[in-house]
Amino acid sequence: MKIPRMTVITLGVSDLANSTAFYREIFSTQPVTQYEGVTFFPLPGVWLSLYPLDKLAEDIGIETTEPKHHADSLPAPLVQGARSEATGSYVAGRRGSAHAPAHSGHPDFRGVTLAYNARSKEEITHIFARAAEAGAHIAKAPQDTFWGGYSGYFSDPDGHYWEVAWGPMFDFSEHGDLRFKA
Repeated sequence: MKIPRMTVITLGVSDLANSTAFYREIFSTQPVTQYEGVTFFPLPGVWLSLYPLDKLAEDIGIETTEPKHHADSLPAPLVQGARSEATGSYVAGRRGSAHAPAHSGHPDFRGVTLAYNARSKEEITHIFARAAEAGAHIAKAPQDTFWGGYSGYFSDPDGHYWEVAWGPMFDFSEHGDLRFKA
């Protein structure tokens, strides 16, 4: 069986109009469609879907409480757990159950980031400027990394974290798909 390609990433959002405006600014494009309370943005190789959080939870069949607005709840960054010898990254100190995911101890971090791989450091600078203008919280300004690249993180109005990274080992196909150099 061939591994299926990811085709849609859906983000549960607290304010669909606000999030649509945010991503319109970030991507410098109009959404292709806003269908029955869902907004879709075409990205190379995948669609980004914005769906009201309560409706997404209802569709999944779970209950949720309305999250507090992300900008009102930004504590200083926390890192918990042990540093991995293999990767140099911090890993969570405990595992979660099937119903309660493990997290870093940061109340707004869900343990998931979305990533955009840029073709240059300059492109990252441009993206971060657009993100800041759109109201993003800059969690980590772009900087040189231990792995030889350049990256930073920002979050959208609902606290979804995006990494924007460039690396000397990245290459792109003619269609914009990320490849790693051999």
